[in-house]
Amino acid sequence: MPNAGCRFTGFGFTASPAAHVLISDITITDKTPDARRQSTEYEDAEKLKERLENPQDSLEGYWAVFDRTLEETLLQMGGEYRLAIIKDGDRYLILYLSGAKTNASAWEPGMIKGILTPDPFPETYSVTWYDSEGNPLTKDIKAQLGEGTTLLIQFPYHSSTLRLRKL
Repeated sequence: MPNAGCRFTGFGFTASPAAHVLISDITITDKTPDARRQSTEYEDAEKLKERLENPQDSLEGYWAVFDRTLEETLLQMGGEYRLAIIKDGDRYLILYLSGAKTNASAWEPGMIKGILTPDPFPETYSVTWYDSEGNPLTKDIKAQLGEGTTLLIQFPYHSSTLRLRKL
């Protein structure tokens, strides 16, 4: 029996005429994207607002897409995101707030759009970024604080960059 939180949509079999089919086991696997599974207490907009009224450091706050350089055949922008960054232990969570255009119905405010983990170098982070389907991209993605209040996220295997500006 499926999990109460899962919706089972069906399955099927194909067999040639006069074939006999013996089914000994059926397994249901949850294919919910990782970002969807990672709920935070900040899905409540008021709680997030309260949290960001007293930021722990300069990286915390509200951010938006400033500009980008994308190799469209390798990586496409899923929207004009508004995001929030909050410190979570020794890492930072990038929380989705609004702006998704690709697969917009799958994204709700407070879902994790990315995770920044500090590198040994000052103001440099390893990044896990969740694509429009909620699947993680991790291959050598780096972020670095830039001039003013910008954060440059580099996707080297996609020949692309995304720059966020703090609001």
